[in-house]
Amino acid sequence: MLNYIALVWNDTDSTQRTAKNLLLNDARIGRSEVFGAPGVCVLASDSNSLHPEIRRFENHRGIVLGTLFTNPVEEACVTAFASGRIDDASTQRILRSEGRELITSYWGSYVAILNDPQQSNTWVLRSPLGALPCLRTSFRGVHIFFSAIEDITFSKHVSLSVDMTYVARHLGKRRQSGDTGLKEVTELRYGECARFDGRRGTHDVQRYWDPLDIARSERIENVEQAASDVRKTVRACVHAWASCHSTIQLRLSGGLDSSIVLSCLATAPTRPTVICVNRYSNRADCDEREFARLMTRNAGCELLEMHRDPDLDLRDVFESRLTERPQNYLTQFGQALPEARLAQKNGATAIFGGSYGDQLFSPSEYALTGADYIHDHGLRPHLLTVASSAAATSNESVWSILQESLAKGLTRHRWDRLEAARRFNILMNEPALLALMGSAVESRPWYDPERYVPPGKQLQIANLMDSNVTGMPFAAGAHLDYVYPFLSQPVVELCLRIPSYVLSHNGWDREIERLAFTPDLPPQIARRRSKGGQGEFTAEVVKKNHALISDLLLNGQLVASGLLHRNQLEQALAGRSSGLDRGPARLSRVLNIEVWLKLWSASQLRAAA
Repeated sequence: MLNYIALVWNDTDSTQRTAKNLLLNDARIGRSEVFGAPGVCVLASDSNSLHPEIRRFENHRGIVLGTLFTNPVEEACVTAFASGRIDDASTQRILRSEGRELITSYWGSYVAILNDPQQSNTWVLRSPLGALPCLRTSFRGVHIFFSAIEDITFSKHVSLSVDMTYVARHLGKRRQSGDTGLKEVTELRYGECARFDGRRGTHDVQRYWDPLDIARSERIENVEQAASDVRKTVRACVHAWASCHSTIQLRLSGGLDSSIVLSCLATAPTRPTVICVNRYSNRADCDEREFARLMTRNAGCELLEMHRDPDLDLRDVFESRLTERPQNYLTQFGQALPEARLAQKNGATAIFGGSYGDQLFSPSEYALTGADYIHDHGLRPHLLTVASSAAATSNESVWSILQESLAKGLTRHRWDRLEAARRFNILMNEPALLALMGSAVESRPWYDPERYVPPGKQLQIANLMDSNVTGMPFAAGAHLDYVYPFLSQPVVELCLRIPSYVLSHNGWDREIERLAFTPDLPPQIARRRSKGGQGEFTAEVVKKNHALISDLLLNGQLVASGLLHRNQLEQALAGRSSGLDRGPARLSRVLNIEVWLKLWSASQLRAAA
């Protein structure tokens, strides 16, 4: 994965020039300058040089870091940029649009830095979606953009501290609006552009790409058209990503999403070598090998079956790298770390996965499909069909679906993340959370009364935009690209236009996705209703590390700060809480936050010493 640091400063300000020089003295270690102009400097260290990740605009007007494909999606191919340059006509169009042309004419996973020396203007734009982060901080007026926390902790000039307000919001599952767990670090979110006016010495951040606008555009309600468009767009995006790598390792669970990704990889024009990996354990919900074997035979690919060993010593998670937000350390350590080592051994430069299919193709709350239908069409007879489909998929009664649909569809209902968090985790001390967060001023970026979308679409957008696509917090995965083709701009924009009640058409979860790819899948997978998990495996890992986890949580910062109920946490750890029927799953979020806090506490102690 590409690592970069970009500095933006006012070149007429002597204080900022001095600060820039101090930062560059440290930043140049292990990095080379890939773009420089008055007021702008970009350094990069590319640990994966097998495909081009740096493209320059003509006439020294800037640089694109990451992976860039052309639109429309049918024409997506990295060979269009094999020279590493964007032609003069395209450069001029992009510059005149202040970067907006990148959003409409291209897609991928990138950060673009544009420079207009005549006007003394600079733009830093993050792509809509994609795995390349764009974190930001500042030092004495110099703006610093970077891809990973380790890119900035090298400098003795930048100090970082934990933001407990963020921790409270993260615990309560509230949208963070570009904040991170560090007071001094924010993030350019998907489709945002930081704009700098060198003459006035001003800067601001604008949203160039907004999923609300896309969701409000022309809806696709015809089932056949929706399935056809999904098939065409997903295949084209997978083929585009596949063209970046000669050897790919795929996480193949045997479920619908990862099987669809494999079916597309098997037909990729560039014919990469695909190695499928299925992780299993001897638990009822964790062994999907029969489905993975069916799919690899169908696609003609190699399958490696890796046993999940529950006998993990979780003390090793404290060797994780520092990150700006809590990670899923338990899953990463038990699954992603062995996979990364295997990829390194087999020469794979990327790990592909089927993640984010849930957020795109499956309504998270089926009762909201009826509310969405009422918003779009009013009270029509077809509402009963929508409610019946939702009931068949969710195992709720048609009457209960209709009740909630009417309650939320006849009003401009605002989906509330904290309401969902209350149902999910009773370990939270809600008064302490609300006091720390300031509920009255909470930002709801995906709820706008002036551009209202129905509650099911609000939830879909929030789940997609909450996605934190990074590599992994362990060193073995640092050289790899992590690619989730479903989280590609063309796929997401398409699915935002398909209503929730169409996605779950005919009483089948993910019906549009199934219709789109049934010809490419074994029947057992195409019509599979069950889904594997790792709940029992997680429970066993928690049990084997019970003493460590109990000490970490009961004596940790979340209890000390009053954000968790100590008594309820003790009951959960002892397995006595009847309200915690999914105990290990509910504990995992708390455990991840506490591990992250401990990592930063240890880092600050080392810095002080």
